[in-house]
Amino acid sequence: MKSFISTNIRATSLLAIMALSICPAVAEVEAVGSLNEESSAGWEVSSTDLINVGAPSLSAVSGQGEGMRVAVTDGKAGGALTADTQASEYMSYDNVSYSVTYELNTEAHPNGYDIDEICTYAGWSQWRVNQVYEVVVKTVASDREPIAQVSYTPVVEGLPKLADASTKVSIKNNDGSLLATGVTAITFTFTGDTENPQAGASALGAMYREIDVIGKPTP
Repeated sequence: MKSFISTNIRATSLLAIMALSICPAVAEVEAVGSLNEESSAGWEVSSTDLINVGAPSLSAVSGQGEGMRVAVTDGKAGGALTADTQASEYMSYDNVSYSVTYELNTEAHPNGYDIDEICTYAGWSQWRVNQVYEVVVKTVASDREPIAQVSYTPVVEGLPKLADASTKVSIKNNDGSLLATGVTAITFTFTGDTENPQAGASALGAMYREIDVIGKPTP
């Protein structure tokens, strides 16, 4: 039987993003995590989001995880893990802090991009699915705007279970307003789940399958 568990993530928001134009209200950023206990690729992902491989909105990618940056923006959740598919379908779970920055195409759209929602997906046959990371954007008005600090850790027993599982984290404003506007770059900094160690006190890693940044050009 499939089991889907959704929960609001603790300590989700570092800063609620205020619209950079004329909107005076500050919406609350919410990150909601969901667990699928049956499949390691249990979610539909976007192949048309702002940072998808080949998207006209994506200008450049930089940061660690050189061999796996494409894997998490290829519009696929991936299949069963094998030695041959790891580098092409997954991002490493080595628990070393690493960042990836996606530069957006401002030549085509000098006002940047509006972001409605950010979704991240992790999946593994041994429940390496605890998602811990920070999201920061660069905008036309600011070099650094923190969006959220995510810590979604449904696996708390320490050693991962020997079964398929996957997680999805959705970050968006609770009132349906834009998460951010005028965005020119977005950076994800991933870290290990140090609060739920495996045997030997190493952090419980996550195997990230896809990152979706849903949005459109800022008018």
